[in-house]
Amino acid sequence: MSKGKISAENVTYIRDIKDLTGKYTFTNGIGTISTQLRDEIKDFLDPFDVSRDFSALQIRYGGCKGTLSVDRRLDGQRYQLQIRDSMNKFTIDHDILELCKLSAPRPLFLNRQDIVLLESRDIPHVNFLNLQNQYHFGLVCALLKPENAYELLQEKLLPVFKLRKIARNINIV
Repeated sequence: MSKGKISAENVTYIRDIKDLTGKYTFTNGIGTISTQLRDEIKDFLDPFDVSRDFSALQIRYGGCKGTLSVDRRLDGQRYQLQIRDSMNKFTIDHDILELCKLSAPRPLFLNRQDIVLLESRDIPHVNFLNLQNQYHFGLVCALLKPENAYELLQEKLLPVFKLRKIARNINIV
């Protein structure tokens, strides 16, 4: 878990969004964070990794816990972090933002059933062949260029491997 100080001046507490009856809460445990503050967190975690623009963070802040989604509308605003009422679990004077988990891209794969379903929706089969050819081309490039091999390994290996640090030590990246 990583930690960083976020000044209370940049944080505001906002109400949850509920239906008209108040029975259902649509924003339960979900706050927002500006891209500027997200980028500061990203630089704090790994200043050499310019490619990772995560869009959600699982956090603890003060007596609050939940998930933050990136909201560009907060850029340049006074409050860079908005915490919902449902995120507040207890009161404590603590301005350290603890990161529990960051969002990450997850590769998807089309299976035969997906392709048949999409073709039935008038998606031309040539689109699927193009996707398959692009994937094969990426594999060939990974055999020929270390940078492409690095990207492929980074995508396929578990996050427990600190591939960027290993690659930097052997001068691949």
